[in-house]
Amino acid sequence: YSDAHATPIIEFLSVTEQLTDDVMLNLTFTFLILTVAYFIVIKECNNVKNNFVTCNF
Repeated sequence: YSDAHATPIIEFLSVTEQLTDDVMLNLTFTFLILTVAYFIVIKECNNVKNNFVTCNF
């Protein structure tokens, strides 16, 4: 058994871990944006009952 076989696996795992972190970061970021946007829309609906904002909540 040599380290030559282990290295690609370790590299693969570290890359996978990095990708997972990136995906989680993107999901969290997207979730935050959607949450903020949702509350802004709700606030607009409550403040101004106009034709531009459809309030179907």
